[in-house]
Amino acid sequence: RAQVQLSESREALVLAREGEFDTLARLNNVMGRNAAWPLEVIDLEVRPPLRGLLGDLLERSAAERPEVGLARQAVAAAQEGSQAARGEFLPKIFVRAAVGRTDGKNVITGWQEGAGLHVEAPLYSGGRHRGELRSAEADVEGALADAQTILDAISLQVNLAYRGAVAASERIDLSRTAVVQAEENLRLIRVRYRNGNATPTDIVDSETALTRSQQRFFSATYTYLAALARLDYAVGQRQAGPSPEAK
Repeated sequence: RAQVQLSESREALVLAREGEFDTLARLNNVMGRNAAWPLEVIDLEVRPPLRGLLGDLLERSAAERPEVGLARQAVAAAQEGSQAARGEFLPKIFVRAAVGRTDGKNVITGWQEGAGLHVEAPLYSGGRHRGELRSAEADVEGALADAQTILDAISLQVNLAYRGAVAASERIDLSRTAVVQAEENLRLIRVRYRNGNATPTDIVDSETALTRSQQRFFSATYTYLAALARLDYAVGQRQAGPSPEAK
């Protein structure tokens, strides 16, 4: 049994080292560095706080996401097109003027000029103006629907990222308590072992429990930081928390 557990532990160690190497290589690649260059990631000593309340984050996302600004511009352009189409039903008032010179015999010579105020009313255009108006109104409705779709998608992203960050934060607190308890349990088992009341297997089991608790803690921390990054993206701002440093 001990040999089997030792083999499984060594295999897990090999896989963990491979995963660490792959992750560091991808991180180097993302930062524009050579994938083979050495890189050390420093753990965060202070947990970055949440960016704010959910309602405030939703308002900020509506104000800062570039998609929302583009959607507003599309709606404004469609509304202006609708107003222009409605204007085709109104009479047009304009001024026309002309000037010219006349020369010759038996005519009045000299400069001739004239101006007039004209009113043009579209009495009948075969339904063209009404069709253009309906098309413009359809464009407005389509732009509004697209804008609402964008807002719904952003709201979903913010909600999911926020709930994920809250859940990960709670997991960090729970896993930290488990780590403290596992450390205390390992200390007691070592004391019992020195007194002859525990076996080496008990120590190995306690160390395994501590390692699993630490894995849960680091996994929750990673999930929390990833949720904060997704939340920053959903809100439309750059990540404000401290980031790992490369050496």
